Amino acid sequence: MVLVPVKADLSAKTCIVAGGSGGLGKEIARNLAAMGATVIVTSPGLDRADAARADIVASTQSRRVLAMKLDYSNRLSVKEFADTFCERHPRVDLLIHAAAWWSAVREQSPDEIETTWMTNVLGPHILNRLLTDRLKASAPSRVIHLACADAGDLDVEDTDFDRRRFDGWTAFRQSQQAAQMLASSLAPRMAIHGVNVQLCIPANNVRSGLHRRARGFKRLRLAIASKLFGVSPVVAADAPTWLAARAEFSANNQMFVGRKEVERRFRDAAKSQILWDAVEHQVNGLMSKPGLGQSGLFRLPL
Repeated sequence: MVLVPVKADLSAKTCIVAGGSGGLGKEIARNLAAMGATVIVTSPGLDRADAARADIVASTQSRRVLAMKLDYSNRLSVKEFADTFCERHPRVDLLIHAAAWWSAVREQSPDEIETTWMTNVLGPHILNRLLTDRLKASAPSRVIHLACADAGDLDVEDTDFDRRRFDGWTAFRQSQQAAQMLASSLAPRMAIHGVNVQLCIPANNVRSGLHRRARGFKRLRLAIASKLFGVSPVVAADAPTWLAARAEFSANNQMFVGRKEVERRFRDAAKSQILWDAVEHQVNGLMSKPGLGQSGLFRLPL
């Protein structure tokens, strides 16, 4: 099916594309810039974010593309990004979480959190919280969480694999299940403030650099699957762009595969609440650690 290209005037919108320096995120950022939005592209490395900004500017002729450093694996980086963004921008109309990470080898964040969990789950959760007041003030605003179709194996009591044998793909799959469940839990909490939360699986398989840290047979299998069945980041960016540019939604807390609305997975309310409470506890512990100063004390929004 040939999709109608997304066209909208986003010249009054300020958009953050976390993970906008490469792959799918970069194509989403490019599309938003082409529609006139002010777009902030982020990367853990400022050089890479700036290179993406230059490329997007060259292809769209937009002068409203900015680069900022944001490393979801580091709580200090997330706090610094949020503070700097809020100092420079009076509103945020759209926050897209497009960053994702996994590794075949167990790694830890500076705070000794398993890096896949920190990057894909806790980091975005912290940023949502730190930007809540700005999102509410900019309502109607929107948060879009991108996720992978391959999700599962979540163990809320062992997110760091302290008891389980570590497997990189299992860590990634559990982070994707958690991301989907948290987006669904966040939606009703934000809806009362005029902030719409959407969950999007852009495609079943996207050709990107996500699997560059895979090893051995897993690397070979993922490479073959990507080549045979994967779609390009340009194609996969259609659905998130469509969601970002769509003027209205009939309801909050929707899940889309491509442009098609589907029934949410992982709908057990009790398990979702357990996960939400566990993540809040983890995040509160992280954000109350030394190093953030008085302004870094973490306040949970309504």
